[in-house]
Amino acid sequence: MRRPQTFGLIISLLLTSTACRAPLETIEAPKTQKPVNLSETITASDSPEMSDTLGKPRPVPMKMVFDKAEALKDWRAVNDSVMGGLSEGTVHYADGHMVFSGALNTEGGGFSSIRTPVPPGIYAKTQGMKLRVRSDDRTYKLSIRTSLRYRGRQIAFQAPLNIPKTKQWTDISLDFSELIPTLFGQALSGAVFAPETIEEVGFIIADGKNGPFQLDIQSIDGIVVP
Repeated sequence: MRRPQTFGLIISLLLTSTACRAPLETIEAPKTQKPVNLSETITASDSPEMSDTLGKPRPVPMKMVFDKAEALKDWRAVNDSVMGGLSEGTVHYADGHMVFSGALNTEGGGFSSIRTPVPPGIYAKTQGMKLRVRSDDRTYKLSIRTSLRYRGRQIAFQAPLNIPKTKQWTDISLDFSELIPTLFGQALSGAVFAPETIEEVGFIIADGKNGPFQLDIQSIDGIVVP
């Protein structure tokens, strides 16, 4: 009988087979995905595809006065057409001021906006903004974008402009504490606004009403911390 040799051969084959397999500890079961913690996913980014979306800002003073057409050089309109909407909005110069006008269409979007890049740190020592504006009684918001991103998307800090319904030129002030962080029109929590990280300044209308609109702006200035 040759059982000892046969038994030894079987043991040898088993050991060889075990050695060829991946170690057990490297094979893990899928982990359950945890709820997103917004405060942990907001980051400051200098990613080329997300930053400088409007090009490198040219040097401008903290106070923007729109008394010449050249002052609007870096402003542009961004409408809901980016998501298939039908709203129309433009920015142009007229009679010594900037004009943000168009027509809102709530089918498939319902917003129109204008914005401009600003030099890094230009509003570092400010606590708010003061504007000289004139409106048509519709609801407009100041929209400020900083270096903060959420899942690669730039966060917009917004606050409504409390413009008196006089259709006359009015000076209004807005404190940065009134700003609410938003993404695609939805409020976020956990994003902290820092004036020294402002990258873009602009305005947006998304008041849920169809029809024409017009906001006139003479100037934008920062309110310096005393």
